[in-house]
Amino acid sequence: MIISNIFENAPDIEIKDIMTDSRVKMEDAIFFCIIGLVNDGHNFIAQAIENGA
Repeated sequence: MIISNIFENAPDIEIKDIMTDSRVKMEDAIFFCIIGLVNDGHNFIAQAIENGA
């Protein structure tokens, strides 16, 4: 999917996967932060970016 088809004003980048685990190496993926009972995915944005998100 092309991200600009989903999010207004987003770049024309092809996304092949949706990830919620920042520890996984990502290629052509978008990282979604989920707030859980124990962890808040927002705390792992930097790690997700380091892994290719």
